[in-house]
Amino acid sequence: MNVAFFHDSIFIKKENTYYTSGTLNDELFQFYLEFFKEITVVTRYVPFDPSKKKYINSTNKISLDQVNFHLVPSYQKARKIVKEEMKKYDVAIIRCHSFIGTIAAYYAKKYKKKYIAESVSCAFDCLWYHSTLGKVIAPFLYLFTKQAIKNATAVTYVSSKFL
Repeated sequence: MNVAFFHDSIFIKKENTYYTSGTLNDELFQFYLEFFKEITVVTRYVPFDPSKKKYINSTNKISLDQVNFHLVPSYQKARKIVKEEMKKYDVAIIRCHSFIGTIAAYYAKKYKKKYIAESVSCAFDCLWYHSTLGKVIAPFLYLFTKQAIKNATAVTYVSSKFL
């Protein structure tokens, strides 16, 4: 069974090595590799530049050979890439809330694919207090995330009550 992991997290690509700018590290992927032979991560990236130097370390390095990347260069191209990637995989892991994750949940349902939703935060809270644009987007992403979780085959949560 092959699996793809969908999220908006930004990875830094330095030469042919990827570094996480967040929590999507070897430890997380190792958990899923207990169940799947290989994982393709569909996510955003930025090329390395000196301002990203703080992320270039052994803790943030993705060193697992079983983790591959399909990089999304921009949100404008995300829909097409996610649609094509969803067709290739038996199972999807979607980290909510994210725009790429929302698109992936839509296509997973459309193509009748099983998916696991990771609910790691409240979309409304994260965006509402972020910026003016966040206040515009927050209610929509909250509803899209709620729908993605509702249709998921399985869900993991970071809290036992709120999410």
